[in-house]
Amino acid sequence: MRLYLIKSGFFSCEGGAMFGTVPRQSWEKRYPAINERCPMAMNLVLVEIGPRKVILDTGVGLKNIGKLRSYGFHSLVDIAKSIEELGFHPHEITDVVLSHLHFDHCGGNTYFDDNGDIQLTFPQATHWVSRDQWKNYKSPTLLDEDSYLAENIDLVEKAGLLRIIDHDEEIFEDFKLLLYNGHTPGQIVSVFNVDKETFCYAGDVIPTAAHLSPTWISPYDLYPVDSVKEKIRLLEQAASKNWNLITYHDVYNPIVSVKKVNDFYKIKQVYCL
Repeated sequence: MRLYLIKSGFFSCEGGAMFGTVPRQSWEKRYPAINERCPMAMNLVLVEIGPRKVILDTGVGLKNIGKLRSYGFHSLVDIAKSIEELGFHPHEITDVVLSHLHFDHCGGNTYFDDNGDIQLTFPQATHWVSRDQWKNYKSPTLLDEDSYLAENIDLVEKAGLLRIIDHDEEIFEDFKLLLYNGHTPGQIVSVFNVDKETFCYAGDVIPTAAHLSPTWISPYDLYPVDSVKEKIRLLEQAASKNWNLITYHDVYNPIVSVKKVNDFYKIKQVYCL
């Protein structure tokens, strides 16, 4: 059993885009700004458990890289090469779990070959998506329609590699997919065991460790009241069961354990791979 953290690239955004109405003097104590902006990571995970080799999210990818750079994405990596550097081949990946289908979480599903044709990065892998997220992708709201790109997921469906779940599901022993709403419908949170420790890949339910405060939410969250409730639901489990929480966008502390102090949730320990 092995777990690898892959930093697939970075971008930055205004503090208000990540923390909403929380004053800068408050959030910057937990999440230091760089050049007056919040640095954001795209933290992917490769988990090897027995014969299964699982990728959790695939980053923004490298398609249309010039446009991505103009939007502030930088230091982007080729996820296939990153996996090969860890001693694996993309064809060995058995499962790709997509927390949701916003372009910065699933862009690495596909790539353009030398002829400009789109190809699957993981042609042997089952790609897991929730029913509610798939419905939202097909009929997005006005607020998030620009976050979905057909080039990232349609080929997966066409190849017969898409697996849609309707409820919490254990896809194999000690590897569970749990559904949460708020930021967008039907986000998948992966919970799994490695070397007697439990890890929780939180996606955008809890995007950084600075977002442990339930009411610190992003204006990008489509359903803010649900975001608060769902975040508390996840944090209650993480604190009581001593889960290691893997955050997708945290540059500083991507993996932390959580403790509850009265009605507040705080970092218990920073986990280092």
